Amino acid sequence: MKLIGNIILIFLFLLVFAGAEVFAQDQDGDNSDNPPDQTETAENDDAQSEESNDIIDLGVIYIEGTYLETDEIIDRPTAFATVLDPQELSRRSITLPEVLDSVPGVSVRSFGGLGALSTISIRGLGSENVLVTLDGVPLNPAGGSVDLSDIPLDSLERIEIIRGGEGAFHGGGAVGGIVRLTSLSIDERDGTQITGRISTGSFGTIISGFTWRDSNDLFHFELAGSRGDFDFLNDNGTFFDTGDDFTDTRVNNEFTAIETRYGHTWNLGDRRTLGISTEWYRSRKGIPGITTFPSRHASQADTRTFFQTTYFDPGFGDWNMDATFAWLRQSRHFLDEFGESTGVPLATSWIHNRYESTAKLTGAGFAGSDILTCGFSIAQESVDGTEYENSSRGTFAAWVRDEFYLPSNGVISGAVRCDRVDGDTILSPEIGLKYPISDSWTARTNFGLDFRSPSFEELYRNEGFVIGNPDLVNERTLGFDIGITHTENRIRFEAVYFNLQTRDLIDYLLISGFRWKPFNIGRVRSSGFEFSTDWVINRELELRASYTRTRAVDISGDPTHAGMPLVGQPSSEIFTELRWHRNNWEAFCNWERRGVIPVTPSGTRFLAPDESMGIGLGYDFNSGTSLMFEIKNLLDNHLTDVRGFPLPGRAYFLTVKGEF
Repeated sequence: MKLIGNIILIFLFLLVFAGAEVFAQDQDGDNSDNPPDQTETAENDDAQSEESNDIIDLGVIYIEGTYLETDEIIDRPTAFATVLDPQELSRRSITLPEVLDSVPGVSVRSFGGLGALSTISIRGLGSENVLVTLDGVPLNPAGGSVDLSDIPLDSLERIEIIRGGEGAFHGGGAVGGIVRLTSLSIDERDGTQITGRISTGSFGTIISGFTWRDSNDLFHFELAGSRGDFDFLNDNGTFFDTGDDFTDTRVNNEFTAIETRYGHTWNLGDRRTLGISTEWYRSRKGIPGITTFPSRHASQADTRTFFQTTYFDPGFGDWNMDATFAWLRQSRHFLDEFGESTGVPLATSWIHNRYESTAKLTGAGFAGSDILTCGFSIAQESVDGTEYENSSRGTFAAWVRDEFYLPSNGVISGAVRCDRVDGDTILSPEIGLKYPISDSWTARTNFGLDFRSPSFEELYRNEGFVIGNPDLVNERTLGFDIGITHTENRIRFEAVYFNLQTRDLIDYLLISGFRWKPFNIGRVRSSGFEFSTDWVINRELELRASYTRTRAVDISGDPTHAGMPLVGQPSSEIFTELRWHRNNWEAFCNWERRGVIPVTPSGTRFLAPDESMGIGLGYDFNSGTSLMFEIKNLLDNHLTDVRGFPLPGRAYFLTVKGEF
């Protein structure tokens, strides 16, 4: 503990020293890098640039809100969104679940260690209500959830998290929000760019990646693995009795994965382009089970094959045309040959196929100051597996969206989408408003009706501790949010209130000591507040912080559940990160606290609040090579997932990244 204490003291001393020195430089113009008049001019230019584009570049996170003057989130100017740069973050030893868990309104469940099942919740609604797309194609299998651990961060170029219902724009499953992932693209600059990265650390973890790209081609390869075994505090199955707790070792938690990606673009003239993108991913992971029923031999193999071709024509009459065709194949094979998780041997498999063709036209609208977008999508999904019935689903969708740009620089956005799913016709309307109150204050609000059909997994799954329910029906959600954003000089603050009313919400409930089953639990209200700030304190210090308060409760009127919180949803989450950079050095310190989490629908059992802390110190060699050392869970707290899965303790990682 003395070593850890000394590390913390040295780290904090560096931050305080850097802040004090830069503050002194700001007070004394003779010690600044620029003369006072040039510094003031540069800062004014920066401020004007930020006001015109409504963007703050914080190195790690980009905050944005306009349409016409940038190419950032151009199709959702009224939404509350966060944009992240994965290539900047990849200088650290960090995964996609860890990145998303730092975003306001977002909560990530992890079952422990690299490659372990990780799912996302936005605004109190579970992972099946969050749509995850890769280059516009949903990864969610037929209304189900996505395992975020199967998406390598290095293969991504951009991450957009849009909070709030997106059914009018993306269809079913986007009730809580959407995570839009953009894969690596070609490098439009002249010449060839080569990037390599290797990260190694605790639990036998190693992640290595290689990227080669030029103006027309891209190739990416990544290999990852972890032994995964770590020590944890075992409560011996007696949650309320700490007298019999003991230190145990998490076994059968290993993980290996490999990914390859290739892309090519043809320039057809007149800015028309034709492109292809392919990906192949495969992982194998041990399934260690919960602490009271460990499974030392159960395993799971996941595979993803993705192919997409795109065509863009900016001169399609008075319109821009985007057309895509995609094929997605995902499979999962679970094996528990000794019956360690259920008492009987079990082997299950599913293969999810999705074929999707989409066409979108965008151009001038009816009033000259509006932008009209319309399109359609045809998709066919199927799931093959011995435990599934009725394993195919066809979807046809058509939508129209119009954005009116007001003289005051405000935006009114209206959209409606019609989905035809298994013979059911479902409408998803939405309206949004963005209104600049002043040069630095902007208000936004959105109102919409969304839906989600039960997934094949929820209907028919049988995998040990999780089983299906064929009696489920569709969910419908009425959503509303309103918030205000303040952007001035180098600080941005946002406060948002949201309220979601869901009918026939599907949620997993504990039906025995270790088995979970989905049910339509009636009516649910999820409401709360999101606060976030990004503050560039000076040239060397940046602060990023967020606080989310969520109350997700059952309002169906059932006396046994009425007013009870939803299982697995934390009451609050706080995340802060202080980043220091000077010359070639960089350091960061982050802290996260998660509030109480209900474990049973009756409200008789809760997980206590927990917190974690991480620090890192890095150096950039100016040759495109960087070195970063990190400590995660610095305080070595005993963290546990809501379903009884322990999380790793203190861990050390070293990452080297080079660009050539």
